[in-house]
Amino acid sequence: MPIGIEEMTFAKGPDGSAPLSVKPTPVVVLVGPNNSGKSLALREVEAFCSTANPKTLVLSDVKLAYPQSLEEALSLLEKFKTDPPPGQITQNGRFHVKYYMPGSPGTDDEIDIKTLERCVQNKNETFLASKIIKWYTIRLDGRTRLSLADGQPTADLKGAPTSHIMALFQDDSKRERVRGLTKEALGRYFAIDPTGMSEFSIRLSRRPPMDSREEQGLDAISRKFHSEAQPISEFSDGVNAFVGLTAAVMSLDHRIMMIDEPEAFLHPTLGRLLARNLAEMAQERGATLLASTHSSSFLLGAIDSRADVTLIRLTYDGEMATTRMLESDQVSHMARSPLLRAARVLDALFSKAAVVVEGDTDRVFYEAVNASMGGNKGIDQCLFINAQSKQSLYKIAGPLRRMGIPTAAVADFDIVNLHGHEWDNLLDSVGVPGAASLHSTCTDIVGELARLKTGGDDPIHRRGLGALDENRASASDLIGRLKERGLFVVEGGTVETWLPDLPRANWIEGALDLLDMYPQSEKLDGARAFLGGMRDWIDALEPARDGARRPPGV
Repeated sequence: MPIGIEEMTFAKGPDGSAPLSVKPTPVVVLVGPNNSGKSLALREVEAFCSTANPKTLVLSDVKLAYPQSLEEALSLLEKFKTDPPPGQITQNGRFHVKYYMPGSPGTDDEIDIKTLERCVQNKNETFLASKIIKWYTIRLDGRTRLSLADGQPTADLKGAPTSHIMALFQDDSKRERVRGLTKEALGRYFAIDPTGMSEFSIRLSRRPPMDSREEQGLDAISRKFHSEAQPISEFSDGVNAFVGLTAAVMSLDHRIMMIDEPEAFLHPTLGRLLARNLAEMAQERGATLLASTHSSSFLLGAIDSRADVTLIRLTYDGEMATTRMLESDQVSHMARSPLLRAARVLDALFSKAAVVVEGDTDRVFYEAVNASMGGNKGIDQCLFINAQSKQSLYKIAGPLRRMGIPTAAVADFDIVNLHGHEWDNLLDSVGVPGAASLHSTCTDIVGELARLKTGGDDPIHRRGLGALDENRASASDLIGRLKERGLFVVEGGTVETWLPDLPRANWIEGALDLLDMYPQSEKLDGARAFLGGMRDWIDALEPARDGARRPPGV
């Protein structure tokens, strides 16, 4: 049926910049750092689906598609029709419905057909949202996740379901679909046990039931089958979360499915499989899956599905909310590139900022120093990512910046050795103009350093800027210009020059031991100041409404 979300518009920022409007694809994934408004956005969408005109902070509007005729409206309500409660008489031109929400008691209501027809013709959004759209909308968060696998009271099977488990008990095809999904994910078969008489409970069996009678009967054969299956309560929270969420979403043909942190309690592999399953359900139903996540595994699962995925990154810095829709081809490239996957680049989507360094030793050291500085002095919610070399820095820093993530890059002093296209690629990725003239300066610096090199002493790695004489001023100017654009050069040479007294053979072990025993040692002042410069550069960036952050003047 043609109901669902047609368009979502995010609220304007305090600067009055234009809001972002999104026409949802079957899968919309909200990402961003903590407290950026992801969970709130889902609650606001739910409010639109219930009342059509709520008060909001993250979203300014959600346009919904409503039934276009009385016949469409009646068809959507057919699933909820039931007999009136005992002693109640339904008048002509009216019918009784029993709505249910997974994890909550059912709600009784009575629908007047003439009123329904008038509201469809007049496009009464408040009425249609509360009587139809709301009941085809599901929002699940961490507080309700585990309870979805709990047993539910039995009711008259001739009437409308009063819970998601009862709905599955009444629908053989949907129950079979859930059974297939649990077998793939857990190696066990989903079954609903009615033999307790007072409730429907979930069990996981090592074999599927021979037929629906073995699963749904009350005779000795059914009792034996269920007694040999294991109650869901005896499994881990992860299993309960996966099975309960899958059962809830499958129980009704929801057209708007909202899952807040679906990866909660799940192993990354299970979270990825869940994402693929949910995305495929949304695609099949012509529905919209809205998921707020901190998990790159869940994001990868959504991308791996056949569904079209829209990625929206939210940020909030206490004054300015930013929203950026990321191009699907960019996200797919990041998900499928061996280099970017190995570097955990997708994890940066959930951080406030990123720092890209040349190698793993650099990453471990700078990350540890930053942690020792504390949130107020270090770079807050920052992901440190290592490339494989200085030549590959641009392959990581560039995509992150294009996706609106404040990203600094760190290079050793021997960056001046980069050749033409390598130099151009790196400077282009961080937005440094005049690459050709700067490369000419590098040539002069390299020439002087080559003349200074004697025996085993390599000044470019061990002394860096301090080794220069005639080209020191131009080298210092070069480093300053790169720093303005977020490319930070280690003036002393390499990461090891922050602690030159440690033996190079096992330098990182010695550095970590020092940080462990004396985290505030004065020997680390230089490295702390270096990271402080990155923090100041990131904090000084001006957020644009589309979520991109650029240095002033760019």
